Amino acid sequence: MLDSVGSVEMAALARKVRKEVYMEPPKKIEISINTVTEAWADLAADKLFTGMTLEQFKVRVKPSLDARNELATARNTRISALTGRMVSDDESQKALLLVVNAIKGDPTEGEDSALYEACGYVPKSKRKSGLSRKAKTAVAPMKPV
Repeated sequence: MLDSVGSVEMAALARKVRKEVYMEPPKKIEISINTVTEAWADLAADKLFTGMTLEQFKVRVKPSLDARNELATARNTRISALTGRMVSDDESQKALLLVVNAIKGDPTEGEDSALYEACGYVPKSKRKSGLSRKAKTAVAPMKPV
């Protein structure tokens, strides 16, 4: 699987190739393939164009359509994996909360223990009160000009 840097480089290369060759956007190409294939099949199925039959044309554009199907499958797989992760993370958060609360409630550990701190929490004894009183500074009155 490509990392984000590799995919960015591939996208940049694809844009460069498109500019040099002037390719249509991928969606427009797909629409054109489908439109031409349907029109050819409906109106001139047994006629040759550029020495190709309709079936030969379909074979020639098949890799393009297969790649689109592969991308759609990958997109669906990604969405499914993200949904699975979200559901799993919800359960994981519940388990984490249970464990951390158990550590806090354990008589030998508690909120001031090294274990509680190692879990990424601030021990009770190291917490700041949150109250801060800033010293008032006297402002010299302005003299009239």
